[in-house]
Amino acid sequence: MSSPAGSRVWVACPLAGAVLAVLAGLGLLARAGRTPAGVPPDLARTVLELRTREPVYHRTVGRLSERWAPALAARFPRVLGVRSVAALRRLEACHRLVALGPAAMPALRMLVQAFCDGDHDVRAYAFISLVHVQAPAARVAALIKESSGDPEVQAIHCARLLADEDDLTRDYAWALLGWLGANGEATAAVLETMASQTYDARLAQRAAALLSRGVRPDTGVPPVVGLAEKPRLSD
Repeated sequence: MSSPAGSRVWVACPLAGAVLAVLAGLGLLARAGRTPAGVPPDLARTVLELRTREPVYHRTVGRLSERWAPALAARFPRVLGVRSVAALRRLEACHRLVALGPAAMPALRMLVQAFCDGDHDVRAYAFISLVHVQAPAARVAALIKESSGDPEVQAIHCARLLADEDDLTRDYAWALLGWLGANGEATAAVLETMASQTYDARLAQRAAALLSRGVRPDTGVPPVVGLAEKPRLSD
């Protein structure tokens, strides 16, 4: 025979699950309410999935275990499969956006918001999506500067991608950084390291050009020779 306390636990578990489901639904509604006009619902949902997070209670347990039980923290993602599920949803969303290409342009503002996210993985997937959507670098830079975040974060991200193995990624990072400007100390530090290396002459030239020319404050136009609105496959 079960004890009264045990009965209360079994009753509380479904109730807690119902409450969490309602809260999750309200969260989805709130996010849907922020969808810009003119963005098809399916496309909006795909972009929102780029910013998938593991549930709050799982994040809390993960942080506590990292603080007090590192051994448990190492096993936590594998045991619950939470972070892997969130990462999979982000990856699948990125693949869908890459496949859509320029057809995803109506969600440009949402993609830029994802690129301004505080999570590094979200920014990475959003950047890949922007590359394949072929979003004009000047427009993307303008939207970044309109956001409430710090454009330096995106500038550093672009600076590091100048050395990426993928040609399209490198060229788009080069174009976007030209419009954002390399005026921040952290961005300049990354570029100085790249400009001083000797294993990649093209990378050194690009880094040096961004360091020496930056962005003209009177027009906001990058005076880097050959910098196009869209990434090019070659200089």
